[in-house]
Order: sequence, then structure tokens, then C-alpha cells
Amino acid sequence: MPKQLEEYLSTALASIGDAVISTNTEGRIVFANKVALSLLRAAEPQVVGKPLEEVFVIRNEFTRAPVENPIKRVLREGVIAGLASHTVLIARDGTEVPIDDSAAPIRDDTGEIQGAVLVFKDITVRRRAEAISRLLASIVESSDDAIVSKDIHGIITSWNQGAEHIFGYPANEVIGKPIALLAAPDRIDEMPRILARIRNGERIHHYETVRRAKSGKLVNVSLTVSPLYDDEGRIVGASKIARDITDQVRIRAELAEQRERLRVTLTSIADAVITTNDSGIITYMNPVAEQLTSWNVTEATGKRLSEVFCIVNETSRHIVEPALEVIRKGRTVGLENQTVLIARDAQERAIDVSAAPIRNKRDEIGGVVLIFRDVTARRAAEKKLEAQAAELRRANDELNQFAYAVSHDFREPLRNVALFTELLMGETETQPGSRAHDFAQVIIDGLQRMEALMNDLLSYSSLGAPYENEPRITDANAVLRKTLETLKPVMEETGAEITAGPLPQVLVREPQLLQLFQNLIGNALKYHSEQPPRVHISARKTEHCCVFSVRDNGIGVPLEHQKTIFGVFKRLHGKEIPGTGIGLAICAKIVERHGGRIWVDSQAGEGSEFSFTLPVVSTMTASGEL
Repeated sequence: MPKQLEEYLSTALASIGDAVISTNTEGRIVFANKVALSLLRAAEPQVVGKPLEEVFVIRNEFTRAPVENPIKRVLREGVIAGLASHTVLIARDGTEVPIDDSAAPIRDDTGEIQGAVLVFKDITVRRRAEAISRLLASIVESSDDAIVSKDIHGIITSWNQGAEHIFGYPANEVIGKPIALLAAPDRIDEMPRILARIRNGERIHHYETVRRAKSGKLVNVSLTVSPLYDDEGRIVGASKIARDITDQVRIRAELAEQRERLRVTLTSIADAVITTNDSGIITYMNPVAEQLTSWNVTEATGKRLSEVFCIVNETSRHIVEPALEVIRKGRTVGLENQTVLIARDAQERAIDVSAAPIRNKRDEIGGVVLIFRDVTARRAAEKKLEAQAAELRRANDELNQFAYAVSHDFREPLRNVALFTELLMGETETQPGSRAHDFAQVIIDGLQRMEALMNDLLSYSSLGAPYENEPRITDANAVLRKTLETLKPVMEETGAEITAGPLPQVLVREPQLLQLFQNLIGNALKYHSEQPPRVHISARKTEHCCVFSVRDNGIGVPLEHQKTIFGVFKRLHGKEIPGTGIGLAICAKIVERHGGRIWVDSQAGEGSEFSFTLPVVSTMTASGEL
């Protein structure tokens, strides 16, 4: 080879960017360019003349096993040979460099092998780029979002599995097709506008729109579209990420609908409503609240609650702040008495107000809702009713005093009339059967009925007076035994048979329970049929009270009179059967004063069952012995 050409080739090999090593037929290095020396971390004298395998040490990147030197194969077989993948060069200082290489024979003009040349290069950067590329490809393919690329004309060039999942098209059906196939019927012009913006270098962030899937279903998506650039910085296409937000759009629509329903509800209700955040700043008020406070919602929103909703105690005039109490205690607070709202125009209104915490999903207090109403008219009516009630109590007291005075003052003249009538009968020797005797007897009977009537009226009127003693726990069995002792003469006279089941302890005034039993059992003995009276007293417990029953076999009460017999002077049999017509009225008043009720179940000629309720305080006694 001419010397000039040899120098030219040597200069060329020294200048190329890849590493170059040449050997003779024995595999000893005769030349190494600067790139090769740099990768070997060695100087030229350290490599020239040395066997290649001594300087060029290569291993498998993962197994660490030695890799056959490609020069050996070239010299042995006379072929071009390359390294396997994942080969690393171990430099003189121990540095490992991933390389890619190829080796070829050097032949003379006759074709004889004169040596070999090895060309290799550091592929660290390429490996890193390939790893990043694989990672990005993996991310793209594993993403639930649709990741699509298209050229500047809108032709699809890549399509990941997320896109297939969202839009239903496999990649082989859409790559090479226009992106417009995803356009919704009412958004045909949208994609050209997006491409025009991309050509201008714009980037589109989180643009919400609708796309049509292969099935024809419309999908709500959020788009992020970015320009794609080539190596010279020219825009050659676009990358699009589409996220399916159908569920979010549906949830937003439902929340918006709920908010609208809530707004309409709060606007429509008759009570005033104000809401605040956890700092006491007003966030909402309905029209009723605007009317009562004289603030409109625009002005009030953003102001502190105490500035708009000023309430004070009607008597002390101390400021009341229920919202602060709600936040402090974490529960609903109600104010129903003596609370006054001072409006913006200084008008004062009596209000009832309740405040409750507004809690978020984590059960944290995020604000307060206040509901209030104008009760000025009701307060005035209540005060009027209180005054009327006081007047009625005073009149009732006076009536009771009058009834007592009348009964007390009438007794003496009545006794005198009865006494002198009897004396008159003796003085005139009035004989039984004579008209004078009969007249005198009528007077005495009338006086006795009048005295009984006054006694019953006094008993009835006294039931309306305030009691000195409160109801006490009373054994109804013991009271019943006392009652039957007082009725014993009548029982013997009528041949009555009275039985009872176990009775409970009840909360009652004992004398009045005795009076109840006397009147009801006495009526059963009085209004008996031709058969001897049979009376049974029983009781049964319910959830809130005890129901007493007095059942008899008497003449019964016609259906049309069963609701009226508990009134004063309501007698069904005139003077045929003695009585004042007040006994059942007294029973009704006693029961009502104890918070109960009284009624009768009966049919004419088939007996009656009178029932009444009283508060029960313990289980029934085990025995109903009389």
C-alpha cells in the first residue's frame, strides 16, 4: 500500500467517532484509535502489541460470564462477527461500559487474511434512552386514560389500550384513520379547531367535551392535547390524553340537582334559614331570613353572622350567640323563649331559633345552619292566654269559695226546715197515710235530695281547685278493700257478688281513687237488673298506663247515651232510681285530672263495662284478694 494512502487511512481511523482496534493474524493489537484508548482507559503503549483478549475484556452484563472475543472467530472463520446483546467492556481501571461492536477480516489483494479490525462504541446513552422509551411505552400501555397521537392532518398514528377501553376500537381499526371518527354528532367542527390551535403551538389543558365510542355511546372526556415536534422543532402532530369523566359528570349533575332542590326548598319554606362556615361567615340566607333581618343575601354573604343576625334576651338584653355554642358543643342548640331579633332597620321581633352543626364526610363541623321564625304574634297571644288563664283561675277560686259558702250556709236552714217539719208532724199528730203526713214526707225527702246534691256539687267543684297533695304511689288493692267496706250494707241488701283480679300500684290521690271505685261500683249495685248484681274489677297494663275496668250485669246504657252520661246532671232514669246525676261527672273529672280518660262499653239490658286509665308505676300485685 502506498505510504501516502496508509497515512490517510490511519488518520481517518483515528478521527472517526467509534472505537477502532486492528490486529494481526495472531490477534495482537497493531492499532487503536483515541476513542478505543479512551474506552479501554489505557495509553497506546499499554495496548499496541498486546493480545486483544488481554486488553479487550468483555463479559455478559447479567450472568458475568466471559464472552468470546469476536476477533477470534473472524480470524478462525474469515467471517464478519458481532457481539451478543448485553455485553459490557471492563476497562483497565475496572469501569464497565455497555458496548455494541462488530469485527471483520482484513484481506490483501489476493484475499488472504492479514488481520482483523474491531469497531465498537459506548451505548450507555442509547441504553438509557431505550430504557426510558420502554418505561414510557409501558406507562402509555398500562394507563387507564386514552393516549393517542396523530399527525398534523388528524390521522391517528398510535393508540393505547386505554383508548381501546374507552372508545371500543382496537388499534388496528383506527391507526391510519382520521381522529374525526370519534367526533360526537353535535361537535363535528370541534376537532378542526383543536388541530388549528395545535398548529399554532398552543397546548390545551383539561378541556371537557364529548366523544362517540364505537358502540355509538357518547363518552364525557377531559382532553389534554400537546404539539409534537420533530428534531428540527417543527410541529408534526399532536399527542392527546383523554380521560373518561362520565361518572364525574354524572355525579356533578346529581350534586347540582341536589343543590338546586335544596336551594328551592330553603327558598320555599316558611322559616328563615341562614348558613355559615366554621368561622361564622354567612354563606347563604333565604328570602324569609332577608325579610326578618332586613339584609339582602348579596350584602350579607361574606359578613360575620353577629353583624347580620343580632339577637338578644328580651329581658336582660344580653347578646345571644347560638352559632358559637353549636361550634363549641358540637350539637344542636335551641332558643324558644324571650329571644328578640334586632333587624338592620332596628325593628325588633320575637323569634324562636335553633342552630345545628353542618358536618362534612369526616364528621368535622364545617359550619352552622340557623332556622328561625317570627313568633311576635304568638308571643302576644301566649301572654293574652296567660292573663286569661290567671283570670280563669281567680274566677274558679271564687266559684269554689262561693260553692263552699253556699253549701255551708244552706245546710243550717235546710236542717232547720227538716227539723221543724218533723216537729210539725208531731204537734199536729199527723198520721201516716194522711195528706198532711205525705206532704211533710215530700218536704223531708226533697231536703235530703237537696243536701245530697249540695254534697256532690261541692265534691265536683272542689276537683277544679289546686291540690295541696300531689299524687302518690298507691296500692289499688288496698283502696278497693276500703271501698267494699263502705258498700257492704248495699251489697248485703242486693245480694251482690263482687270479684277482682290483681290490681297494680298507681300514681293517684288515694281519696279520689276511693271515690272512683265507690261511684262506679255503687252505680253497678244501684242500676242492677232483676238478677242479683255481679261485679268484676280488673286491670291490665299497657306501655304507658294501666286500664281499670268495672264490669256488671246491670240494665246497661243505651248506645246513644254513652257519650253524655259523664256530664253533670245527666240521669237516664229520672227519679225512678235515686241519685244526683253528678257521680259519673265526678269520676270523669278525677280521671282527667290524673291525665287519663274514662269510657263505657255497654248494650241496653246486657250490662256495662266502665273503663278508665291511670299512670302505672310498678308491676301488678300477685294477688287480688278482697
